[in-house]
Amino acid sequence: LSFVQSNDGLPLLPINEAQAMAMALHQKLPSGFHGGSEEVYVGNQNHQVLTGLGMGYGGGEPLSLNSSTANMVNAAVDSSSLRNDIRKELVVHKAELDHYFTLQEEKMARELKSLSRKHMMGIGKALEKAFSRRMHEKDLELEKLSQRYKQLSDSVRAQTTEAQNWISVAKYNEALIAHLKSDLDRVLQTREEGFAETDPNDEGNKTDLVCRFCKGNMASVLLMPCRHLCLCRECDVVVNDCPVCWIKKSFSFEVYLS
Repeated sequence: LSFVQSNDGLPLLPINEAQAMAMALHQKLPSGFHGGSEEVYVGNQNHQVLTGLGMGYGGGEPLSLNSSTANMVNAAVDSSSLRNDIRKELVVHKAELDHYFTLQEEKMARELKSLSRKHMMGIGKALEKAFSRRMHEKDLELEKLSQRYKQLSDSVRAQTTEAQNWISVAKYNEALIAHLKSDLDRVLQTREEGFAETDPNDEGNKTDLVCRFCKGNMASVLLMPCRHLCLCRECDVVVNDCPVCWIKKSFSFEVYLS
């Protein structure tokens, strides 16, 4: 609302926006454009406003305007109404845009949360798959190591058994050799004593040392386990049984007689 001063010094009186714009336009017009001074009466005849636009408004009387001024006032009124409409439309559009942006932000937040959840699930599945593959590889390596350990244990056990067998054979052979040596020494001693008491040219003594298989060469091979000195070196290669007792020979060795 605008206020104007009455001619008789009464308090300021309110006027509407159209009247205020008309007064402002009147002040901006050139001096020759004024068609005369008109009084505007507001409230009663004693309160008047001088517009200078050839229009007056009094109590109960219609407002009179010339053509150009009326068009200008109408344009001002229409412009004010248009501004109000535009302002209302802008407020509505702003509210709609704010609502749209809010919905888009919520949608983007949900999508980002969903993508983050899917991404974490994908990472978890990838890690689980890699862990399972690694554990499977470790299980295979452990199984191979177990098989290798079993093979080595069996090999060590077999070698230990074989070594024990060889030790037993070696001890048996040592005892056998000692016993054979004792027997051979005793036989040789007996033969020497017999040779000393008999004639060296006696054919009977010579036949005792002849090979029992070929009857030609001197016997120099002792057969085991029967312990008969009855074969020569050549016959020992082809004979498998003792020609004296016919026991199968297990092994033999040559005896050097002095």
